[in-house]
Amino acid sequence: MGQRAAKQQIEKGLKLYNNTKQEQAVRKWKAALGKVGDKKRLRFILLGHLALAYGDWGDYREMLGYSVQQIDIANELDELELRAEAYLNLARANEKLCEYHKAMSYARHSMNNTASQEDPLVGPIHLCLGNANLGFGHFQQALENFDKALKMAIKIGDRGLECNTYGDLAEVYISLKDYDKALRYTVKASELVRCRGQEWSPKLRTVVQLNLATPYRKLGKMDLAMDYCEEAMKMALQLNDRAIQARCLCIFADIHRKRGDCERAYPRYESSLSIAVEAGDRLGQLQVLSGMAKTLVLMKQFQRALDVNTQALDIATSIGNKMSMLRSHWLMHQLYRALGNPKASQQHASAFDGYLRDLSLYCGVCHEVMGSRHDSLNVLTCCHIFHARCAETSSFKARGCPNCKKVLTIPIFV
Repeated sequence: MGQRAAKQQIEKGLKLYNNTKQEQAVRKWKAALGKVGDKKRLRFILLGHLALAYGDWGDYREMLGYSVQQIDIANELDELELRAEAYLNLARANEKLCEYHKAMSYARHSMNNTASQEDPLVGPIHLCLGNANLGFGHFQQALENFDKALKMAIKIGDRGLECNTYGDLAEVYISLKDYDKALRYTVKASELVRCRGQEWSPKLRTVVQLNLATPYRKLGKMDLAMDYCEEAMKMALQLNDRAIQARCLCIFADIHRKRGDCERAYPRYESSLSIAVEAGDRLGQLQVLSGMAKTLVLMKQFQRALDVNTQALDIATSIGNKMSMLRSHWLMHQLYRALGNPKASQQHASAFDGYLRDLSLYCGVCHEVMGSRHDSLNVLTCCHIFHARCAETSSFKARGCPNCKKVLTIPIFV
């Protein structure tokens, strides 16, 4: 296939993809890949499209495979621009597979190969670094990177990056149980999508719909949460996005659990877990197992809940997700106490306290725990986190951040 014909195949594939005909687009790109021969640059472009397509489907192992082929070509051609893109795709795939150390390493390699700090890839690199740090429970570092990603998105007018960053900021606040701010960010993302309509990628529109469901559920607005989740599931089925389908099923189950309907919740958790395992989505598996354990507690099946929560703790430990480890240990503490094993209960309580200190989840003003219940938080320009009620006092504003002594105390994310 000649260079001109290969480019035409790439463009045809892009048109199909943007018209939600992803499978046809991928077939066209794969056919072109088999015919480009030694045209390495065209091969690199095709591999990039395939990597992102499989990423959109939630098949992160396939995404990783195409990204590895990309980096081989980039190194062979010895071009910084190609290496930056390939390393970023490697970082994204590893972040989704919960290989956070690898994701951060590849993201830094990508940053080192960018032409300058004005490079369009700088924002997505910071977004990936933010998500990897969030996976570990490093909230300050995650917020620092999300701040840089958001500033870059606004500076260069990258609405897609801006939308994704709002969604990831919402995840920070959901983890710390400030559901009102989480909702504020998901609504911002939704407003962006509504303003631009069908120009957005189908994947991003689906994610935005799904992201609205979680804060509404956490705030007790179950009907709204169900509506958004149902819409996201319809879109995920059209896209054949297995990872999103698993998340939707998990949220359906969460809603039924919160309504006290454990008989409807548990089968949905089981379906969600099956898909998450198939997709290699360990973070999804962790979220599902946590919901299953809570459901079994409501059903007074404490031994089964203990077994399920042990699986959740094992996964949380394997990926290094300290926030999930903390919460799993707390549930283990409660379960062992209910089962009449005070020694094991105390061991998990001690582990819980250790992770609490490790995560620095104490407000630097009142020294109370953050993230233990629904609360309002403020993030300062230094990215340290405090209770809003503590950070908004006149004495706090005059004194500055007690963690780093910076006087710039204006909330950065509001």
